[in-house]
Amino acid sequence: MSWVNRYVYERPTTPQVHQERVPMPDETCAGCAGTDVRRYPVATHMGPRMVVKCQDCMQVVRIERPGPADAWPPFRPVTMDWDASPAESVTRFLLGASADSTEEASSDE
Repeated sequence: MSWVNRYVYERPTTPQVHQERVPMPDETCAGCAGTDVRRYPVATHMGPRMVVKCQDCMQVVRIERPGPADAWPPFRPVTMDWDASPAESVTRFLLGASADSTEEASSDE
C-alpha cells in the first residue's frame, strides 16, 4: 500500500462510520473460554494500537502496535516505523532507567 492511499479517501456513502472487527479463528479467551475473538484498531493513551478482544466478555487478549498493512491510524506518518536515531535511543534508555530507579526508591520506603 502506498502512503498516498492513507491520505486520499472517498466521501463516505453511509451516514455512520463503521469499523470492521476481524474475527480471529485461532484465538480463545482466557477469561471465559469464548471463541468470538476479534481484532480491530483503537486509540489509547499509548497511541494507535490494534486490540485483540473477546466479544463475549470484552476481555483484552492482547494489544499490538499496528503494522503498515493495518492502515491505522488513517493519517499515519511515513516515519512511524523507522528506527529511532542514536540520540533518541539514548534518551529513551535514560528515561526508562530513571523511571525504574524512581520505582525502586518508592518501593524501599
